[in-house]
Amino acid sequence: MNQAVLYKHYRSLLSEGIIPFWMRHGVDHRYGGVLSCMHEDGTPINSEKYTWSQARFAWTLSALYNRFERRPEFLLHARKTIDFLLSHARDEQGRFVYRTTREGKALEGATSIYADCFAVYGISEYCRATPDDALLDAAIEIFHSVCRRVEEPDFHEVAATDRLPARAPTQPGSENLLS
Repeated sequence: MNQAVLYKHYRSLLSEGIIPFWMRHGVDHRYGGVLSCMHEDGTPINSEKYTWSQARFAWTLSALYNRFERRPEFLLHARKTIDFLLSHARDEQGRFVYRTTREGKALEGATSIYADCFAVYGISEYCRATPDDALLDAAIEIFHSVCRRVEEPDFHEVAATDRLPARAPTQPGSENLLS
């Protein structure tokens, strides 16, 4: 296939499959953020929210707006996700926790800097579409916090591979944690 055909094919997969799937099954219209623990058909496994997924969802929606199609719903749900993160997914030291309930109660505290880094990416991409000095300042402060933590002599906040959700083979009917 030539480049134009591939471009059209993948753009169609995104616009007619992936985006509608996540807008229909993933967006949490009640509390903000994304519900990513589901079977491949969109049936929920549980309603826990992994902070990494929340922040990546904010980035993805913002990037879709900035690079794919300027749909207001992308920014609306990106902002609701960012608001969820900033209001519910941080501990008393300002670090992003590992996971929360759907409503935003911490289930597991901060385990690594990755959630914080993804929050910086998501907020920054959102600010490209909708300049917001306060949000950009928040992203910069999160970044500086990560830098300070990395420089601490007892730094240990890295993603432990034994903590990552198991991935089942991708086949019909198999559970899949889309985080």
